[in-house]
Amino acid sequence: MKYHHSITEAQEYLNEVFSFLEDKELPCNPINYSVGYDFLGNLNKPLVKKLQQAIDTDQTIDSYFMESLYDDFIKDPTRYENKNIRELTGTVENIKTASNQSKSSIDSLEKEISLVKQEHTNISPELLDLVEVAAKTIKDNQTQLEACVAQAHEQTMQIQAELEQARMEALNDTLTKLQNRKGLTQFFDDTTTATPSAGLAAIILDIDHFKTFNDRFGHLIGDVILRRLANLLQAATKKIGQPFRFGGEEFVIILPGVTLEKAAATAESVRKHVAKMRLKHLKTDEVLPPVTISLGVTMHLAGESLEAFLNRADEALYEAKNAGRNQTKAR
Repeated sequence: MKYHHSITEAQEYLNEVFSFLEDKELPCNPINYSVGYDFLGNLNKPLVKKLQQAIDTDQTIDSYFMESLYDDFIKDPTRYENKNIRELTGTVENIKTASNQSKSSIDSLEKEISLVKQEHTNISPELLDLVEVAAKTIKDNQTQLEACVAQAHEQTMQIQAELEQARMEALNDTLTKLQNRKGLTQFFDDTTTATPSAGLAAIILDIDHFKTFNDRFGHLIGDVILRRLANLLQAATKKIGQPFRFGGEEFVIILPGVTLEKAAATAESVRKHVAKMRLKHLKTDEVLPPVTISLGVTMHLAGESLEAFLNRADEALYEAKNAGRNQTKAR
């Protein structure tokens, strides 16, 4: 059992976690609390190492960083399990190499024994028989080793494939098939690391009055709308950006290598395409009301965290909502 503290101990950790989160200016939500509890309780060695390293190097510790720790080490540790599998694969490959070298040596030994039998007829037959038996035993052991190495290699490849599948599933939203928040975080990290100086824009959008729509027509229709919108976003941003489902009816589009004007134009194009969508209730043939979206656009600032980046886009989104919805605002 991971959490085996008594009530008194748990209360002490609770106070320590609150102090830790307050010191880092982090909200005490379930994710931040879980990470803080595991860290201060020294319950998760990889998490402790990662967070302590961030503290020691004065790295920005914000809610997105804490969520990444939660995803990697508490919710879904497949990333680090995959690292262990890669190390195991390397070990198997090293054994395989050593096995091949051993096989080569055994082949050479057999040749030497054959030459000795031909050139030194005065050697005792019993001695030669003993040497041949020993050589055969070594060769049989080598064959067994090769079979074990082959089996280990096959098993590690299978485990690696399964972990990769699990990793991909962890990055994807099951309803829309778009990548989720974790996928967004990874995409942002990869993009800003590869091209830190390139223009990077974010578009945040959500469906206007979606709750009212769900209440009136039901969540199944709501799910259809979310899937249709996801498909439209994929088509509209193909080759120029990456859409993500951020949560609920909210989506994010990341556009690398663009200007604010280009990003705003893309957002407007998406908005107009969504407004043209027409949906019909399959059971009643009722034509559903038009779906509209509001969008906020912003550009990434050098060295800025993902949280700050998206917060600014979110502020632009609320400007669009406050201005009457079904429009794009940039800041």
